[in-house]
Amino acid sequence: MQSQYTETQITFSYENGHEESFSVPMTPQEVYQQLQLAVEMPLLTFHLYDRSVTIRFDRVLKVEVFPALPEMQGDGVFPNAQVVTAMRRATRR
Repeated sequence: MQSQYTETQITFSYENGHEESFSVPMTPQEVYQQLQLAVEMPLLTFHLYDRSVTIRFDRVLKVEVFPALPEMQGDGVFPNAQVVTAMRRATRR
């Protein structure tokens, strides 16, 4: 299924608690392919209009991609997951 999005937002959460987001002119599927390669590469580089930013992927704890990638399936993928907030947790007790 081809995505309707031509721009994808990526948010990196680092070990030190900081977060950084980038918007890239790629489909979510293309971004996911690049992230898979990042596991084998020490650095990711984002070229911005005024500078380039290099990220050490081994310092990243979490990566969020918007829009979602529902096409991803298989081992290690949890479909139909939901974030549990404090209010939702309290209603289930």
